[in-house]
Amino acid sequence: MGVGAEADDASVQAAFFIMPTQILKSLHDEFMELAGPDAARAILFRIGFASGEAVTRKINIEVNGDLTLPETLTSLWIEMGLGRIIVTEMPGGVLHVECDGSTEALAMGQTGTTSCDLTRGYLAGTTSALTDRRYHCIETKCMSTGDTVCFFELQPRDE
Repeated sequence: MGVGAEADDASVQAAFFIMPTQILKSLHDEFMELAGPDAARAILFRIGFASGEAVTRKINIEVNGDLTLPETLTSLWIEMGLGRIIVTEMPGGVLHVECDGSTEALAMGQTGTTSCDLTRGYLAGTTSALTDRRYHCIETKCMSTGDTVCFFELQPRDE
């Protein structure tokens, strides 16, 4: 491609890599130091959101008549190698997600605070792409605080 040339989206190949947990922890630590806790958490969430949304759209998975939204999200999570989750659909489109082996929490260790910001974003981005409805995600329990699981609540946003 020459200088000034632009690639269209169809010609760009998606590249993936496996990130060691130490790199994930380093990203957290660097953002915290450079931007402070609130900005770092927001940045990590936004990166996770964009990643989850892009990967879901790239592999062209969607909720169909055979699988419910919780089943589709669970299958996608396993397929991406992100661990085991249990997803429960609540009234109003709210999803409860329990994760018993959060890679992010394991990477961060015992911090005394919820620490799965990239994961929150990834869940929200993936769910938003699956439903064509914008979701936000909060973490109410985290292995980094001593909980036995990480627990997330995905909430649809009216825009």
